[in-house]
Amino acid sequence: MSLHVFLVRHGESVWHDENRYAGATGIDLSEHGRAQAARLASWAGRADLTAVRSSPLRRCRQTAEGSAARAGDR
Repeated sequence: MSLHVFLVRHGESVWHDENRYAGATGIDLSEHGRAQAARLASWAGRADLTAVRSSPLRRCRQTAEGSAARAGDR
């Protein structure tokens, strides 16, 4: 049995265009970041994932939510 771990960074945040460092600030994904998260969720639906984990930061949860939902769609 092999184990694969996929690490994914959150999608683009609303501060990206301003080149601002977000750190632990609870900021949202930008429109582009939401599109990135949607593409990731599409992949997650085909990737046979058994679990999705996320940081509690808002932008991270926003990125992971669709993937977690699609991973359960088998």
